Amino acid sequence: MAKLQYSDDTQNPYDPKKSKGENLKAVLRWAFRLRSVALSFPVAVIAVILAVNNMALLPSQLVIGFGESVTIISKAVLVMGPLALTALSILMTLLSKRVTYPWIISIFTLLLPLALVITMSF
Repeated sequence: MAKLQYSDDTQNPYDPKKSKGENLKAVLRWAFRLRSVALSFPVAVIAVILAVNNMALLPSQLVIGFGESVTIISKAVLVMGPLALTALSILMTLLSKRVTYPWIISIFTLLLPLALVITMSF
């Protein structure tokens, strides 16, 4: 069986002479690449939990009236609207090179379901 030969440009990834500092740099490089997934996962879980709680707590319809005009909003729109907005923000986080700004926006979108429950309780 022929032994693999590495050119000068590539290094053997299984080289026992490779320093621990290089291994640590490789791990940190992958952690930096996966930061958007690590930041988005808790936001997605909390958004789904809030949507499930709002589905149980909110009334089946919400009637909003301003003067003579009356608008009826269903429970599905009240629950899925903020969830869709959070999902869009998470998608922006996953597709963006700068992860922090869309992630902060997705954190603020979690306030919408909480605001719905608070306003409906008063």
